[in-house]
Amino acid sequence: MVRQLRTLEKVRFVTMDDEAFELVLDCLCAIDPTGFQSNLKILEMAGCCIGYRELEFLVLDIISKFSKLSELNLEGNDIRSSQQLVGKIMKQTENRCRKKQIIIGRRKSEKRSWLYTGARSLDDRRVKLDNNRFISKSIRRLILTGNPIMDNIKTEPKEKTSIISLLKNFDTIYNIGGPSSDSYDSNIAYELRINHAGRSIVEGSASGGISGGRSLPLSVWPALLERAANRSNDIYHCSQGEKSPDGLHYLICNGPAVIDRSAYESRGSTLKRKIADII
Repeated sequence: MVRQLRTLEKVRFVTMDDEAFELVLDCLCAIDPTGFQSNLKILEMAGCCIGYRELEFLVLDIISKFSKLSELNLEGNDIRSSQQLVGKIMKQTENRCRKKQIIIGRRKSEKRSWLYTGARSLDDRRVKLDNNRFISKSIRRLILTGNPIMDNIKTEPKEKTSIISLLKNFDTIYNIGGPSSDSYDSNIAYELRINHAGRSIVEGSASGGISGGRSLPLSVWPALLERAANRSNDIYHCSQGEKSPDGLHYLICNGPAVIDRSAYESRGSTLKRKIADII
């Protein structure tokens, strides 16, 4: 039984009351690293009375524990807003940047490069915030179908701004559960498309993108461009929406087709393995 659990890739919880769900969260927090922690790819929690507090806990405390988790499905819950979650992320990011600047200021004369690179993230699949919380870089789909937030991002400007900020921080998330082209306004759809195309790869970002700011082998780009063009409707649940050239345009404008090609020499197989996770 234990051996089978180690290969578990999908877990689904449906229609749970508050007490039962609290037990589930406690269990997920206490997952044995020798169990299925390194293999789980999909975590579904449908109809479990999840609100903004549970959303914050799941996103910042739970999903980063699972290094291969690509989908968190929270369909049919009571999530109305992402503002509290985004506010917490921004505050903790600011605190961490402030601490980092103090450290760099104290040691700048020593010129130790690890102060600038090593402090960015613990590994390629999560970025450290303050208080031992992390932004997962393995998550691709955060499904919010059937939650009030899906209507609120259309009608409330603050909620729209918040979800855009969330997508910029979690720059690997390209699907939040909208079923068709009218599920999002143009700004949200654009953020989803460039995340899908590979914003975490291109920007490397101070938030700790997958490439960590390093150049990618030029040989990888044809596959990225083809994927951005042919699968741009992956931002919709079940890929039912219209395709768009936005992601392809983003890659062309920010990739080696325009930027100095000499910076995009092959760096070996390590980066290629990381790109394979995206493709």
